[in-house]
This record gives sequence, C-alpha cells and structure tokens, in this order.
Amino acid sequence: MNYEQIVEARQNADPRGLHTPLGSLVRRKTDAAWQNELQLNAQLKDSVPFACALQHDMEQSRLLHSRQQLTFAIESDDAGPYALQLGKMALTTLEHYLSEHPAELARKGYIDGVLADMAQLSAEAAAHDMLLVCMHPALVMVRQTDGRPLSLLHGSCYAGNAQLMTALYGEVSDSVAPEVMNGETPTAAADTYALAWLAQWLYGSAAMPIGAKGILARALSTEPRRRQPTPQALMKALAERRSTLRSLMAMTAALMIAAAAVWVYVEMVPETTVVEFVKPVENDPMAATLEDTIIIEDLKPGDTVRLSPREQKMLQQYSDKAEAIFRKRFSKEADRILSNIYNRSSMTGDREKFVAGSVAGASELDELEKRLAEEAGITDVRGQKLASEIIDQLTKQKLEKLKESKQD
Repeated sequence: MNYEQIVEARQNADPRGLHTPLGSLVRRKTDAAWQNELQLNAQLKDSVPFACALQHDMEQSRLLHSRQQLTFAIESDDAGPYALQLGKMALTTLEHYLSEHPAELARKGYIDGVLADMAQLSAEAAAHDMLLVCMHPALVMVRQTDGRPLSLLHGSCYAGNAQLMTALYGEVSDSVAPEVMNGETPTAAADTYALAWLAQWLYGSAAMPIGAKGILARALSTEPRRRQPTPQALMKALAERRSTLRSLMAMTAALMIAAAAVWVYVEMVPETTVVEFVKPVENDPMAATLEDTIIIEDLKPGDTVRLSPREQKMLQQYSDKAEAIFRKRFSKEADRILSNIYNRSSMTGDREKFVAGSVAGASELDELEKRLAEEAGITDVRGQKLASEIIDQLTKQKLEKLKESKQD
C-alpha cells in the first residue's frame, strides 16, 4: 500500500465503525465510560465451531502476561457470541493508524519496531502452544497513543477447519500461509509467513532495505520447509543482512580511499623502470580435516551443555584449526584479487576503471569471506574480522612493493 492508497482508504472509512475482517470496531459508552467493542460479522455469529474456538482462545489468552496481549470478554445471546469487549484504551487497527499517521512509515526505526514487536508476540504465544497465524494490518490492533501493535486472536485456536479459516480470514487470505487456509495444522513457519507478509506490506509503503527482498521471498514460500523456521529466525536473517551490507560498504570505502591515496602517489612520483612482480602465496595443501568429534546425545531445546576441561580444549583446537584453514584459503584468493587492483598496469590506466575495479574487488572479497567462513565452520562475524586483518596486511605489502618498484 502506497501513500495514495492510504489516503484513499482514510477517505472511504465507514462512519458507523472501523471495518475489520472480523466485524466492526466501535466505541460505546457504558457506565459513564467509553469501551471498545468488536461487533462480529453475521458469518461468524452463526458459526458454532467459531463460538467454541473463541472461548478456548479467550481462556488461553489470559495465560499470557504480556502488556502487548489484549484480553477480551465475549458478549453472547441465545444465538451465540455477537461481540468482543476490548477494554477502555484508545484502540484502532494498524491499517487505520497508518492511514491517519502516514508519516510514521518514514520515522526511523518504526517499521523495524513493529516487526520486532510482532515477532516477540509470536514467541510469547508459541511458549503457550499458540500461534498468531495472521498479521494483516486490518487485524493487528494498535494503541492510538503510540502505534504499538497488540495481539488479539490466535489463529491456531481456529485452525484445522478450512471452512472456519475462510470465514475468519477470507478477506485477507493472501496474508495467511496457504497450508493453514487449506485446513492443515499450523507450525511456527506459518507465523514466519505472516510476519514476512506484514513486512512486505509495510515496506511497500516505504523504501525496502537492500537485500531484504530475497529474504522475504524465502519466508513467503508456499512450502513451509523452505521458510525460516520461526519469526525470530526471519528477523535475525534481516539483521545479519543489514550488518553484512554495512561491512561491505565500509570495506568498499576503505579500498576507495586507499586507491585514491595510491593514485595520487603514483601520479606525483616520476616514473623510472617499471618492474611488475607480485609474489604469489605458496600453494600449500589444505590443513588436515578435523578428526576428533564431540558427540552430545539426547540434547533437547533449552538444555544446558557443560563440557569437561578436555572437551573444552578439544573445541578450542577445532576452532584454531578452522581459523587456520580459513586464513590460508582466504589469503590465497585475496592475494589474487588484490593483485588485480594494486598493480602498475591498472593504477597507471584510466582512473574510473581503477575505482570500478576496486569496488568490484571489495564485493568479490565479501562473497569470498562468506563462502569460506561457512565451509570452514566459523561464524560470519569471526570471518569478517579475520578477513579484514588479512586484507589490511596484503594491502600494505602490495603498496610497499609498488613504492619500491617506483624508486628502482
């Protein structure tokens, strides 16, 4: 939804109440106080399975103690439930809130904050064997005072019945994982899908961060096994991608500064005899693979692993070997890449081609670091640190050789 669509939705708002896929959200004055009431639509009021699932959802929701969890009371008559009482705080939907405050989308950290809150709500619900299933902005409630999202219904309480899921989410079925709409039992991957859909909707109203598109495309896969397993894993992937891009930009900037400095030096020093020689890294065989393995049996989520001094020593040895393998392989490839940048031929040629080659080299080094770190079994953060040390060392060596060859 872009800015024009948000304004149009605001102009077409229903004066009798705020429309949601569940019914109309209205404010009613009772006992000298204003109350929020969600008046259910006729399709839900006449559904016996919905009435039973709604009662279960209400009971389970009261077990959650998060400030972001809305508790509700069911208003019923002889025909069944007809409304939900949502308390006194000023409530609206996320969709309506953004139509009233479109500038919020441009506020730094707002979108990330909404997604982080929804991921946290999903985790708290999962701890009580519940899932949100749907995070469509027309169903996500927010406080009008600060726009913070609140959890209302938990879609997993209604799952397993395709007809009931259609009655609940038929208007917004594209925001619910396909397997859930087909009546299958939802898993945490269903909440991953729902969060990714919300992220795509929010970023559709603003600028999507570089690299987020591919991550969200995976999370929106029609096959649950291809998605990130949980909303928290999705948020981690987005954060890591953002961190990687910052590292690449910093590396590119450093290479361009170094390139500019060397360019100035080469241009100012008179040229004598050109000697082009770059000593390659020796092609030693790769370090031996790890032979010893620590096996931990019957490990369950949440268990604490305590290693003996001997096992800790073995793990340290594994880590040292893994880093040694990474250093040797990265040094060899980085030497090749940097040799294409810092040599007499490229540095005395066209300046724009030299800068372009520096940027391309930085990108190639970044991809190389990721691949070799994964193959060596070390973390991307540790790999970046080792790669920076190696690049700095090789760059200094090549600049010194260029100076020596210039003087000769």
